[in-house]
Amino acid sequence: MALLAGCGPVDEQLSDEAAQTPEEMVLEQGLVDGCQVETYNQCVAAGYGSCLDWSTKAACGSTTCDPEYDLSPCYRRDCTEGPCQNIALGATFQSLQQYRVCFNPQGQSCTEWLVLEDYQRVKCGC
Repeated sequence: MALLAGCGPVDEQLSDEAAQTPEEMVLEQGLVDGCQVETYNQCVAAGYGSCLDWSTKAACGSTTCDPEYDLSPCYRRDCTEGPCQNIALGATFQSLQQYRVCFNPQGQSCTEWLVLEDYQRVKCGC
């Protein structure tokens, strides 16, 4: 697989209508700009037991193109010569993540990251 940056916007990026604090907007932009290592439940295990809800789901990092993607209907039907055949279009993937901020009794914060999908298909073709 090759990493390609700038293959276009995510076709079906999920969004949330809820208002965000400035801190949440900064963290959300960080999520969109680059993927984070999963740290699910590490803050809770470290004593940060009061957590906010998980953020909206967001695609992050560079897209990945798999030109031979044949595990889904990412193909076009070609009947121009001889018998019809399916021509693979490949697929473009991107990681899908979300985060939540947790607090300890002293009011200090800790952010947990959750990887929902390492390679979510964002579109057919590369």
